[in-house]
Amino acid sequence: MARKSSEVAWLGAEMELFDADAVPVISAYLAAVQAPWALAAFPVGPDSSAAEIAAQLDSMAVLRLVSETSVA
Repeated sequence: MARKSSEVAWLGAEMELFDADAVPVISAYLAAVQAPWALAAFPVGPDSSAAEIAAQLDSMAVLRLVSETSVA
């Protein structure tokens, strides 16, 4: 299991954030997005390594949305 970096409450929902889960998601997003304003919102760029992204995780909020019901 990934190392839990923090727990937050947002809009009444409890969320757990995991560093190892966030790094590849951020990397994939940065590689796919082309809007300069979206890229400028991140403290790392599309060519950043996993280590560089991990070093900046404390300055980013990465949330995983989980449904309590299954989708058929």
